[in-house]
Amino acid sequence: LGLDNIGVFDRSSPLPTGGNLEQADGTAWMALFSQNMLELAFELSLHDPSYEDMIVKFAEHFLYIAAAMNRPDQDGMWDEEDGFYYDLLRLPDGSATRLKVRSMVGLLPLCATTIFEASARERVPRAMTQFWERLRRMPELLESVHATGPGHFGVGDRGILALVNTERLRRILTKMLDE
Repeated sequence: LGLDNIGVFDRSSPLPTGGNLEQADGTAWMALFSQNMLELAFELSLHDPSYEDMIVKFAEHFLYIAAAMNRPDQDGMWDEEDGFYYDLLRLPDGSATRLKVRSMVGLLPLCATTIFEASARERVPRAMTQFWERLRRMPELLESVHATGPGHFGVGDRGILALVNTERLRRILTKMLDE
């Protein structure tokens, strides 16, 4: 897609400051990949129930990636003041600085969104129970992602799993559509 060159630094060279670059776009791509694999596992589980374990595995991968992106304070890629996602420069001393360049980097987390129909969820009750149990044990994550659960489904009883919650979506779109 040519998106490997949208960052501030040449990603194939060492950073001039040392440390490493935590990439919001690359991390969002991995969240989307986990969701795609989760959807495939859902489909495969219709024909072979052993794939339910893969549903749980990829749901957990998504949640771990979301937790890494949405760490609180200066350690996360989300900037509460700006209402946007940024790359994070992690310096050798462990400190972190957001690279505040508004670009596609901050928009790619919007891509990591999956819809689950009620009929699909009903066919994998064990996997859904394990997923909701994992979410219950990660309450801080529920503040930053959009994950519907019992009592919080949308139109047609659809569920959504998104890297960006409703409030953050509004803030990102306000920035993106402001011009």
